[in-house]
Amino acid sequence: MDVIHAVILGVIQGLTEFLPVSSSGHLAVTQILMGFGDSGLVMDVCLHMGTLLAILVVFRKDVLDIVRVVPSLPGKIRNLDTQKKAGSTSWLVVLIACGTVVTAIVGLLGEKVFVGLFTSLRAIGFCFLITGTILWLTRLSSGANGKELSEMTVKDALTIGLTQGLAIAPGISRSGTTISTALFLGLDRELAARYSFLLFIPAVVGATILELRHWESSPFSLSAVLAGSLSAFVVGYAALKFLLDVIKRGAFHYFSFYCWLLGCSVLIYSFLR
Repeated sequence: MDVIHAVILGVIQGLTEFLPVSSSGHLAVTQILMGFGDSGLVMDVCLHMGTLLAILVVFRKDVLDIVRVVPSLPGKIRNLDTQKKAGSTSWLVVLIACGTVVTAIVGLLGEKVFVGLFTSLRAIGFCFLITGTILWLTRLSSGANGKELSEMTVKDALTIGLTQGLAIAPGISRSGTTISTALFLGLDRELAARYSFLLFIPAVVGATILELRHWESSPFSLSAVLAGSLSAFVVGYAALKFLLDVIKRGAFHYFSFYCWLLGCSVLIYSFLR
């Protein structure tokens, strides 16, 4: 039974980590309503590693370019303005670093508050409504022919990093808020999605390291953990490719209807139960 449980969690994680509907909110609601209880730290880490692997595969070119550039980055800092104008990988690394620092600060300062929200269906329901509203507002930003990498500023990166930090709250979609914020700032659709998911990589690695401070034995068998991780990767890869196509077509705001419906349903249930 634990294998089926793990696969269900993996599928939910894979679908909702990338689609702008909040993976943390879906996992929290699923575990509360289905009586799964706490899935355990080992499983949580492995599910995130599964979706992280999906990002590394889809954005492998960017990731490889970043890995090659990082060792030589200190020598290029002096010519940062030139790197920016060229829209180089070095400038992209600087922007990712800036966004990551803000995310880390928000996450560390608000950790206790965010953790407390995971057991409140009412709070999660309201957060889903907030996500839906943010997604709907992207209709006001075309995102077509927007700012390219060479035009993106440190202020843009810091703002997007801030929204990623706030999206730790269950029901607030990380991809939804970061991509929406990037579109509000005038970034091109493709760059908005690209930066959002590259920014996710250090965020999930950092969060995993913090979770390992409280390492525990897993209530799941090794086969269940592997099954959950694999399902998160496979479903996550498909969901990510689908979302990138949706963003390119300018249909990002359609996910708002789902978030509103789910938010209202969770709130109604929380008041009736």
